[in-house]
Amino acid sequence: MALQVRALDNVGVEVSGFDITKPIDAALAAELVSLWNEHGILLFRGQDVNPHNQIAFSRVFGELEMHPLAATTSAEYPELFTLVNK
Repeated sequence: MALQVRALDNVGVEVSGFDITKPIDAALAAELVSLWNEHGILLFRGQDVNPHNQIAFSRVFGELEMHPLAATTSAEYPELFTLVNK
């Protein structure tokens, strides 16, 4: 299955043609990382995102860092934090 890539209006690209709930092989991971390195912002619409597959998918792009602000970090999933704008 080939990725479909569509430029967004101002910055980044929308990427479709894969499912983050399915295993991501080395070739797909390399293609996603290459797109990220080239465009900086990747938009993935319509994915079935839950904490487990979000964490696994995020690891495609490298080692995860823990956010230092404990107030918005998930106790159950320390790799995840909530971004708030208050």
